[in-house]
Amino acid sequence: MKEIKEVSLRIAEAVAQQAVEDGVTEGRDSAHLKERSETHFWTPEYARYC
Repeated sequence: MKEIKEVSLRIAEAVAQQAVEDGVTEGRDSAHLKERSETHFWTPEYARYC
């Protein structure tokens, strides 16, 4: 489970790369897919209940 974030990011990059290659997304450059994936990656923030 410690590697789940990295695995999830790699999957997101692969899916985005395939979308670029398949031409199903417009105006996207595959050069910055990793950076965009990391920028938009959701990180949970839990409320504190005390």
